[in-house]
Amino acid sequence: MHHYLNVWLLGQLAQADPLQYPGAAWSPYIVGALIGVLSMLTFYFSDKPLGASTAYARIAGMVGKAVAPQHTESLKYYQENKPIVDWEVMLVIGVNRLRPVMGLSKPVAMGISKTL
Repeated sequence: MHHYLNVWLLGQLAQADPLQYPGAAWSPYIVGALIGVLSMLTFYFSDKPLGASTAYARIAGMVGKAVAPQHTESLKYYQENKPIVDWEVMLVIGVNRLRPVMGLSKPVAMGISKTL
């Protein structure tokens, strides 16, 4: 199953063209600085780092529990880290729900459906 998921993700990457977007591009230096400030503020106020990588592992675990529950529950990672909907999963979903408002036509984070 991992092979098919990797092929699908590579296909999504191949379709995404970073140069095809409406409007002017932001300066990468300004964006990087803003992400740094946001990350520091998030950690300061919530005592949790800002990130989305764990959300993908949790989503994969939820899909795994639906498709192959015995196998998913036998994996050591999911025994220690239960696949639940938490703030990181909601962050990934929320960012993708805001795509139309931000003028984006492609998913912001890989693996999220275009219909969100």
